[in-house]
Amino acid sequence: MQVRSVAAAALLLLVGACAQLGDVVGSGAPPAQEFLPDGGPPVVNGFYEVEEPCSGCLDVVASASVELRDRPHPDAAVVATVPGSEWVSWVGTHYRMRPKRGVVRQAQIGLRAGDVVYMIDSRAVDDNPTVAVWFRGEIFSYDLDVGDADYISWDSPPISWDLPSAADEAAGAGEWFEVRRANGERGYARKDAFSCWWGRDDVCDPARVVPTLSDCAAHDITWQCQELRSQAEPSTASYPRPRPFRDCADCPSMVWIPEQSFAAGQYEVTFAEWDACVAGGGCTGSTPNDQGWGRGNRPVMGVRWVDAQAYVQWLSRRTGQRYRLLTTDEWTAAAFPGGRRQNYSWGNEEPVCTPGARNGVAYNACMPQRTMPVGSFQPNAYGLYDTIGNVGEWLQDPYAPGDGRHAIIGSSWASGLDVLGGRGGGWDHDLGPDTGFRVARER
Repeated sequence: MQVRSVAAAALLLLVGACAQLGDVVGSGAPPAQEFLPDGGPPVVNGFYEVEEPCSGCLDVVASASVELRDRPHPDAAVVATVPGSEWVSWVGTHYRMRPKRGVVRQAQIGLRAGDVVYMIDSRAVDDNPTVAVWFRGEIFSYDLDVGDADYISWDSPPISWDLPSAADEAAGAGEWFEVRRANGERGYARKDAFSCWWGRDDVCDPARVVPTLSDCAAHDITWQCQELRSQAEPSTASYPRPRPFRDCADCPSMVWIPEQSFAAGQYEVTFAEWDACVAGGGCTGSTPNDQGWGRGNRPVMGVRWVDAQAYVQWLSRRTGQRYRLLTTDEWTAAAFPGGRRQNYSWGNEEPVCTPGARNGVAYNACMPQRTMPVGSFQPNAYGLYDTIGNVGEWLQDPYAPGDGRHAIIGSSWASGLDVLGGRGGGWDHDLGPDTGFRVARER
């Protein structure tokens, strides 16, 4: 999980400008290059183009018969044909986009209201809605930070963009692969004409053994494990009715986890419980911000790992019991009764945002995007609420052996459907409005 602030709707970070423009492959003189107005980028036939040589790329396979062209354009000359199921070498990627003109509404880092910018690359970065923006010769990475890649239709964005044209794709917009056949023939075709470029080795490499569900750790949300879980039968086991308890009036509600030596918090620690620690002199390091969403029984957020440690130490002193954060193994044992056979504790039904729902989750499809009061949805079989969504939860153990970061698990209100229940990491003093914690108590 990426710990990041959403106090501002978007962040602009300067990166170096790097683009190779024009038709790299093809006969005759390349088309003339021109610059768009208002300090806009260079274009060829209206398109901004980036050539990205491939280093260490996988071989790819043609999904069906593919025509290779002498340049990345649907009207370019055909120089070879790749039969379906033939493997070819992936040489590089050529990206073409008709720049989208935008006007800055709200001042950003390096930009003022009224500045004219151009979007020149709308490919997501690591599945984050990040685009590249040209401003007078410099390229910025523009993080939309809204958990939704639909940046064009986002209401009241800090930058107002012109709408895209439906004709752009027909004119060759998008990603093209440059490939080379075993006989030396070489040319361009659209990226979606090939399979296996995303590294799905279990499908693409016949020598690899397909993993089984037992190979998937409970916090593993790779596509392979999610696909395996989506095909698994639900567990038919039943569990004793949860019997919550508290060690003090303003302590978290706890439940003992069957066949384990610890109890877990029924809920993520709330602002009310955090404020009790502050009043008791135990939590003085940070002042968590509720972003104007409300405190009380909403999960505390914007707390560092060291703040979570201060809270469990205060609970231990106050109650005489040993409180701490959960480990990864403990969290997964508590979050998925009987093991993570399916993708969610309730099964494989897609989550919804409806309060009281059995498959309810506070994630980025819920509007407005923010936390919800703890316990807004039904609990799992052990009586735990919000193990997925609402806020990511700090854990006691490191993200990986020898890694200085600590694990954060469960995803949050800002997480997309594809990462729900996943695990990330953060440094001791990282904080963000998507991160809180849940407590454990030893017997």
